[in-house]
Amino acid sequence: MAAELGFPQMANVLMLGALIGAARMVEMATIEKALAEHLGAHDRHTLEANRQALWRGAEFAQEAIMA
Repeated sequence: MAAELGFPQMANVLMLGALIGAARMVEMATIEKALAEHLGAHDRHTLEANRQALWRGAEFAQEAIMA
């Protein structure tokens, strides 16, 4: 799925999103804020891609649970 988004290196963020989507242990907004705060200036350009991977993972997990 990360490769489908065009960012295969973000599989870990996609998996984090899936975990959050399945367990609902923390708000997605909290993780988005943490990503924004912890990405260094060098990686700031990847913030939107990270957000997309996070949400795609969460959506996948929620769809799987509902199936």
